[in-house]
Amino acid sequence: MQSLRSLRKRVKGTTSKCDSCSDLVCYVIIVILYTILLLYWKYSHAVVRVVSPESLSSQHIINPSDSIMNGNNEYNRPEDKDYLRGTALQPTTGNLVNPVELDHISSSAQQKKDVVVGMAMNIDPKNFVVFCATLRGVSQADAVIFINRPVSPRVLEIAGVYAITLEEFDISSQSTLMRNYHASTLRWSMMYDFFQRPNIIGKYGRVWMIDVRDSMFQKDPFSILPVYKPGASIFLAFRGVESKKISECGWNSGWIRDCFGQSTVTTFGNEQIICSGFSAGTIDSVLPYLKKMSDITKGNSLGKGFPSHNFPQCERNGVDQGVHNVLVHLRLIDGLRVIGQADGPVANMQAKVAEVKNFAVFNKRGELSAVVHQYDRHAALQKKLFGTFVYWTDTNDRMSEWRDTPECAQYGYKMDTDLFLGSCDLTVKGGATGPATCCKLCSSTPLCKAFVYTVSGTCFLKSCSRASHGNNPAVVDGAVSGYNKFYRKTDT
Repeated sequence: MQSLRSLRKRVKGTTSKCDSCSDLVCYVIIVILYTILLLYWKYSHAVVRVVSPESLSSQHIINPSDSIMNGNNEYNRPEDKDYLRGTALQPTTGNLVNPVELDHISSSAQQKKDVVVGMAMNIDPKNFVVFCATLRGVSQADAVIFINRPVSPRVLEIAGVYAITLEEFDISSQSTLMRNYHASTLRWSMMYDFFQRPNIIGKYGRVWMIDVRDSMFQKDPFSILPVYKPGASIFLAFRGVESKKISECGWNSGWIRDCFGQSTVTTFGNEQIICSGFSAGTIDSVLPYLKKMSDITKGNSLGKGFPSHNFPQCERNGVDQGVHNVLVHLRLIDGLRVIGQADGPVANMQAKVAEVKNFAVFNKRGELSAVVHQYDRHAALQKKLFGTFVYWTDTNDRMSEWRDTPECAQYGYKMDTDLFLGSCDLTVKGGATGPATCCKLCSSTPLCKAFVYTVSGTCFLKSCSRASHGNNPAVVDGAVSGYNKFYRKTDT
């Protein structure tokens, strides 16, 4: 291709020929010709701009690309690397196999964007950074996460670094009906309303709906979906625990029974349990699905052919999975495909089917799982993920975060001990990533004066103080008992 200098010479020569021309048209032609030549040179010499890591973040952030598996499929802890957005984790073994036959879908160029959506109500920053860092390690899809105010500064920081869109909301602004709903129920109407916004309609083609707190990524989750084609209805539902049928699981049968009646449990009792924590598909299937989930959880009827339900009376944590199972087993989802654990691309760690080898998760066929759900069910895996991606505290020292958490300042503690075994139970909260989580939970829970953290990630909140009930301690390995130092012995 010719240089700009040679092009200028051409124009100069043309100009000299017109020097004697007094006609204004001649000069107009020259200007047009020169403009065309400049544009030709510009677009035939494309320049690739390299964005420096410093322009992305001024802070030292653990780089997902520095956590790629080494020759032993292990994660490497970065020493002093800058964060560079968009570098993919490269597994050394395992190829993702699409278990779904989708040959009839066009492979034409995809025009619409991909999006991952989820709920992160009261999320622990450690869980959030694992979700965000591993997603950005394998995908540049949009990520839209619903989160309640006030949002912690650490979560805001993580979202900024990893280019995650936070959809903030106030619980008090929700309808009276849904204000007391659990986050797992509330999310469906929020997702549906989001996709109905004028500026969002038509923007996305492929969607992942996923639990944020306990999910991580090893390969691009959209690699298991075909290129989007308008009008293509595809919905991937994934089995959860496969060792039990619905009727054999107290939780799942209870959710369906309480919301749809025993007759519905009887109808679907021999069916497999389908997990509502992760689903994927095209917007053409996802949007009608979300409308059904939203309508039911809001107490609306789906009309003839659908069992009557007891929302909102039956609402509690987990019942959305009961609704999800009814929709799946009634085949009320367009383009539905159900995928199992053994050879599927998503690992549910609660199902105990996936295999963990050197902190990487594989299905039974030896293929690297694209998505890992409920990684907290595998203590060693969670510890490794926290050690790799949590950059603001030493996760190997379980009291490090305690010392950095303002809410913990009012609590004393005793290690490897349950000071309140069987006494003054107030409530139980799961999903704790350390004893500092229990500090925050107790501080925000009325009547809570003490707690016991266990290695299973559970906070047992107590209504009594150590002075009144902490005199018969039980030795429990890994447990941490916390007690408000300012309650007197006379306090109950």
